[in-house]
Amino acid sequence: TYTVSMCKRVDGELTDLDQKQKFEVVRIRKNTLTNPLASKHKAYYDSIAALTKKVKEYDHKFNKANKRITAYKKSLSYVNEQRAILTKEVYALVETMNDLKREIGGSSSRAEVGEKDNVSLNSRLYNSKGGWYPNTYGPTALHMQSFKMATELFKRLQPKVDAYIEKVNAIGKQLESAGAPVLLD
Repeated sequence: TYTVSMCKRVDGELTDLDQKQKFEVVRIRKNTLTNPLASKHKAYYDSIAALTKKVKEYDHKFNKANKRITAYKKSLSYVNEQRAILTKEVYALVETMNDLKREIGGSSSRAEVGEKDNVSLNSRLYNSKGGWYPNTYGPTALHMQSFKMATELFKRLQPKVDAYIEKVNAIGKQLESAGAPVLLD
């Protein structure tokens, strides 16, 4: 069931026209096959939406930290104290960043040449949604298994990403204390 409503905007002022109406979307035809898991579809799609939201939030935080690492590498030339130690720590974070990128999205080098790669969080989540061509049959047991694996991968990655972000922030403070410019978001 969907709801549609109308508003008008005049000189930037939005006015609701109080014409809200509900309508039901019905199938054009009945599926040839019936899915034995049909009763679980609503809960399944709700779970996918919730996990996708969490993954996107972490992806945003992770990418923000990655941009900071790029800036930290440039800031090393301004550091007066502990340059060798801070350089080593920043480049260790670069390695951690690259490892996490592979776990989250797979190897871009392998994908480029079509080589088989370890299964990543994004590929499992993608497969759980039905890939490029979702169907009217609904998710199968295999889709649900991919979702379960994506959930487990996310649970394993979450503390690693949290620790990485915490370390990025701590190194940023150390860099500032050692003479690097203040980094604004």
